[in-house]
Amino acid sequence: MIRFALLLFTSLLLVMVGRAQLSSDPSYPLDTEPVTIFFDATGTPLEDYSGEVYAHTGVLILGNPSWQHVVGEWGNNTTQPRLTRTGTNTYELSITPSIRTFYGVAEGEEVVQMAFVFRASSGAPQTEDLFLEVFSSDALRVVISEPDREAVLVRLDDQLKVVAGSPSASHLELWLDEEKVCEATTSPIEYTFDISSFAQEWEDYYVIAKGMEGDDVAYDSLKVVVVADPQVSPLPEGYREGINVLSDEQVALVLYAPGKERVFVVGDFNDWSLAADGAMKVTPDGTRFWIELGGLTPGIQYGYQYDIDDAFRIADPYATLILDPWNDPFIAEETFPGLKAYPYGKTDHLVSVFQTTREEYAWEVAHFQRPEPESLVIYELLIRDFTQQQNIEGVITHFDYLKDLGVNAIELMPMNEFEGNDSWGYNPSFYFAPDKYYGTENKLKELIDLCHQNGIAVILDMVLNHQFGQSSLVRLYWDEAANLPAEDNPWFNRQPRHDFNVGYDMNHESPQTKTFSKRVMQFWLEEYHVDGFRFDLSKGFTQTNTLGNTNQWGEYDASRVAIWKEYTSFIHSIDSGAYVILEHFAENSEEKELSANNMMLWGNMNHNYCEASMGWLNAGSSFQWIDYQDRGWSDPHVVGYMESHDEERLMFKNVTYGNGVMEYHIQDTTVALSRIELMIPFFIPIAGPKMLWMFGELGYDYSIDYNGRTGMKPVRWDYVEDYRRKFLYDVYRATINLKKQYDAVFNQPDYVLHTHGELRTIKVNHESMNVLIAGNFGLADKTASLDFHHTGWWYEFFTGDSLYVEELPHALAMRRGGYGIYTDVRIASPHLYSGLSEVLKEEGFAVTFSPNPTSGAVKMELFLEEPQRVEVTLFDAMGKRRSLVPLQQLPAGLHTLQWDLSSWHLASGVALFSVACGGSVTTHKVVVQ
Repeated sequence: MIRFALLLFTSLLLVMVGRAQLSSDPSYPLDTEPVTIFFDATGTPLEDYSGEVYAHTGVLILGNPSWQHVVGEWGNNTTQPRLTRTGTNTYELSITPSIRTFYGVAEGEEVVQMAFVFRASSGAPQTEDLFLEVFSSDALRVVISEPDREAVLVRLDDQLKVVAGSPSASHLELWLDEEKVCEATTSPIEYTFDISSFAQEWEDYYVIAKGMEGDDVAYDSLKVVVVADPQVSPLPEGYREGINVLSDEQVALVLYAPGKERVFVVGDFNDWSLAADGAMKVTPDGTRFWIELGGLTPGIQYGYQYDIDDAFRIADPYATLILDPWNDPFIAEETFPGLKAYPYGKTDHLVSVFQTTREEYAWEVAHFQRPEPESLVIYELLIRDFTQQQNIEGVITHFDYLKDLGVNAIELMPMNEFEGNDSWGYNPSFYFAPDKYYGTENKLKELIDLCHQNGIAVILDMVLNHQFGQSSLVRLYWDEAANLPAEDNPWFNRQPRHDFNVGYDMNHESPQTKTFSKRVMQFWLEEYHVDGFRFDLSKGFTQTNTLGNTNQWGEYDASRVAIWKEYTSFIHSIDSGAYVILEHFAENSEEKELSANNMMLWGNMNHNYCEASMGWLNAGSSFQWIDYQDRGWSDPHVVGYMESHDEERLMFKNVTYGNGVMEYHIQDTTVALSRIELMIPFFIPIAGPKMLWMFGELGYDYSIDYNGRTGMKPVRWDYVEDYRRKFLYDVYRATINLKKQYDAVFNQPDYVLHTHGELRTIKVNHESMNVLIAGNFGLADKTASLDFHHTGWWYEFFTGDSLYVEELPHALAMRRGGYGIYTDVRIASPHLYSGLSEVLKEEGFAVTFSPNPTSGAVKMELFLEEPQRVEVTLFDAMGKRRSLVPLQQLPAGLHTLQWDLSSWHLASGVALFSVACGGSVTTHKVVVQ
């Protein structure tokens, strides 16, 4: 039988995987026999490692490129085999009683390779994947073992030694294309080729090994690519790094790779094989390699990689779609329909994709009018944990929830390709490709467009402090022995410059890093119409080495300030209105300077609001630092927040650590929610941008450390059905809309914060309307002495109640946890009961009617702490009585009823709703227009 195709398939799996570290006895092991594996750690990350070394090992089965029958579990030293040390860097491992038995290979499966990762007892350091050929006693195979590659690059003056063997062939031959060069009756067979005797530069040849036993014949092949120095040619005008689409049938690819000897492009267009026509030209300065590819089919996606010096392959760092052999199989079809299949068996590692023509997204909003920076109310959102779907479509499905909340910006946690699928996204690898686990490019554009149609800006969380190991920019210059970026890496520091670094630290004083970062920023602004960026770990954009001294890292750094001024200036040269938000947390003098240069900065107030919400009214519970004026800034550029993805949740801290007295326990869910209500008027209305962490508006009460800090969290849309949590949402919504509607009142500098102690106030002065916000943060009812702006009528925003102030200061009884926003101009009220939990505790019920005034429908929301007998009666302006709810027993909880007053032809004027509940009767005025 002819097995040429099979052997091409299995040999391709060894692309870029050397076998110099592995050997075996016997050299050609049979699957039904024992074998001893020899490992030489020299030149690997395990070189000179003194501890125990373990094997993560499995086999490859014919027709399946994935590891199978893996022994034990990764990192489990009790279930994975330990190697025997035979020297400083040499080890051996016995596979007994046979390969098939050791790995538990099922009958009918044909083993073609053993696969290994050798690791330290702790898991790191570790080798890359290593492979050894396995031969079947039932099938004839021949393998070229030297060189152990799919293809090899040679020059005319080289000699090439080829060794092939088979444990079962009785006759072996080596051929050069169609000419037999030698034969043997014992294994192995070898021959040394004099390249100049048969070859020409930039031509391809094949060495073929042929094994025979009776009527059976088996083959293996080696492509020989005869190369010379790369052709030197200037980069054509207009070409830049990455993919340059020249026409529907032609692209140019450009790679920045100074110091590399030669680069080939391999892909679907040349069957992933090194070939002379895949050799890239190099620019005269030796920094860029480029090639033009023609004869392409419009609309077809082509996978491709760059083969670097015949040593390893990388994906294009500028590609807009990346194929991942390890994680793509777990992406749902409904999330990414028609995802291109990874070319298993033809290459390894990540693969980039280009397409000369594709479906362009038709934007509904081409030029979005953004909210002013100081008016932003941002909703920080992690797509993975927002819906059960874990994708962009899930966000679109629940978009009305966000719209109704009233936020005017959504901050998406990292959307570009990161390592794995289950992640916060702060382990980036590719910056021009949206992560496929969330959806397609056009689905992301659809979400952004939908936001813009509804007046909501989209801010992208961008991670340029560092990249992780799958990044092509990391891999292109990598010191494998040290397991660090190489000394000559143009983009990365070999060692990080600060203690908070993760991944590999980018050098933002490097021209190459600046060029790359600016390309990233421009791409997302122009291609995806994002409205700005929140830059992760922005304080890390420095070459000042503060390792071991975190305090020094936070001190004023002129070089870091210069870097951020340059990046902000560039962003605004592309889009003058784009937001620049920094996660900085540096010395105030530095943040003040950055703020004065059109940057907004995260203001972490989590500890303060948590302390106040829990009822621990210490010095750390003051909110003053959220105020830009308190910081001495000239612009309201503090993005204040009570919660973020990085901070513990307020509700969790309330129910876990909340203070309390005998009849008022903040650890009680109802009280805990009401305490968060209390925070809202002392958060949202303060001048400057604000940010919410998703589901904080529903009192999400799972800890940040639930299922691990960055692990998936339960999605609790059922919280919307809990009237207490829905009430909290309504308080958020009402306060957000108040600030947006009266932006001129709240986003101006004439205000005074008094945000410490038990009784706290915010006093806002404006020619159109004065505002006094008051709250009782204590654990007992208090009489507050409130310094209203003047005597006369004041109106409480949430309830719509009126208050006449006869003298100043005004004494006002405030329940514990009670709050109010008082204005001296009557404005539309949401008719919410502030301090709802306390009303329930005293009266046993609470009721609201809305809208008020009304010309049509009116809705009654009745909250019952426990089952009660209830009767509701309407008296219209003419005194006519109408029974709305006959006397009846109602269960505890929220009851919502609605009546269409227009159908009753009521006379205009004041209608009275009488609500009898238990032994109490309340009367509510509703103006009928």
